[in-house]
Amino acid sequence: MLLRDGDSSYHINNQHVRRKDITDIFLGTGLGARAYAIIEQGMISRIIEAKPEELRIFLEEAAGVSKYRDRRRELNFALPIRTTTCYALMTSC
Repeated sequence: MLLRDGDSSYHINNQHVRRKDITDIFLGTGLGARAYAIIEQGMISRIIEAKPEELRIFLEEAAGVSKYRDRRRELNFALPIRTTTCYALMTSC
C-alpha cells in the first residue's frame, strides 16, 4: 500500500510485513524484477544475444539462485558495520 506521504506499507494476509519478506517470497519462486513467467516477444533474441554476465543473471533467476546471491550481498554489506560496532563496544569498557 502506498501512502499519501510517499511511505509504503506491505501486507500479506492482513499482517504487516517488511519489503524484504515479499522480495524473498518472489525470489524463492524464480520470479524477480528481471524474471519472466511468460516469455515476451523479443525475449528469446535477448537471451541468444546476451553477454555472458547477462545470461548468468537470466539463468540464476530461473534456477532460484538469485535469492541466495541477494542474501549474501546483504550480509557482506552488514558484516563490516556489525564488526565495527562490536569492536567499539568491546574497547569502550
